Amino acid sequence: MKFLLMTSLVVLSLSSLAFAQDDNQFAEQKKQIIKELDKRLTILNNHKACVAAVTSFTGVKKCDDADRAENDKLRVDSEKQRAIENKAQLQKINENIKKLEESKKDLSKDPNGNQDKKPKQ
Repeated sequence: MKFLLMTSLVVLSLSSLAFAQDDNQFAEQKKQIIKELDKRLTILNNHKACVAAVTSFTGVKKCDDADRAENDKLRVDSEKQRAIENKAQLQKINENIKKLEESKKDLSKDPNGNQDKKPKQ
């Protein structure tokens, strides 16, 4: 009974933290999406200005090549950033797993500090 009560309290506290983290995470993701869109719009506006300024098909091809190069660079940068974010997120998940394992060990101890052979479920 004590195990169930403690487990319930841990789950409730973690779930309330998860909702707060979701709000913060949403705001950060929203900022990141807007930042990426602004970068893409800048590239498009540069391409538009380049095409408007040229007078031949070879000029348009040069503009297209420059646009493609900028988009490729943006894609590579975005992939690197996602890899960094994924690594940080994986690290947080691993830390949470360790905390949960520690709290599970604490809950499986009886009041005298001895380990139960089988935790009650």
